[in-house]
Amino acid sequence: MVKSAKAAKSPSKTKQKSVEKKTYVLELMAPMKASTDGAYDGMTGGRIEVPKGMETVESLAVEMLRLHEEGHDQYKLKEKFGADAKTVARLCDLAALLSNERLNKAEKRAAREAMDLIVSTGRIKNAAPAIEQLAVRVWGSERARSTRRRSRIEAERMERFWTQINYVAGACAATPHVERVLLTPAERDKALADLATAARHISKLRRKLKGASR
Repeated sequence: MVKSAKAAKSPSKTKQKSVEKKTYVLELMAPMKASTDGAYDGMTGGRIEVPKGMETVESLAVEMLRLHEEGHDQYKLKEKFGADAKTVARLCDLAALLSNERLNKAEKRAAREAMDLIVSTGRIKNAAPAIEQLAVRVWGSERARSTRRRSRIEAERMERFWTQINYVAGACAATPHVERVLLTPAERDKALADLATAARHISKLRRKLKGASR
């Protein structure tokens, strides 16, 4: 019976320890949030505080991006502005998106709405998914953006794009000069099928490019 009583007390003790641990963690986080003078947002959802000398969150984002382009990675910016790494990354992304002339109208509108939401609420959480979606389309993975300049990433992606476009265009330009040879019916059918497939791929790419400029 004694053993049974001890077993009954065990779950309540475990629950009590869990509550105590959670309370302790929250107590540790609270002063960190309160004592931050920079742009801390982080897991507690605290408001982004704009440092002295800057008027808005947008001006803070522009400054973060400027420093990142000069070679400061997001971890150095985290220390400088008292922000968590996610906040730094999203603000840099957003500042770069707002100044990017290659975005179409819908993308520019989405970026502007994200910034307006952050400015009005003082928090980045609700705007983060939209920012990340746009950023991945322009620069790729978050890991690459954390250590490399966005301008350099974009330049490299553009170079690869034009290399591929020029290759396809050059191959198509050469098609009238393809030497005619004797073919069996099966060989002719395969050649025509391959050309039809290539034409469909090119048409699909044309539609994507037309849609991207709207």
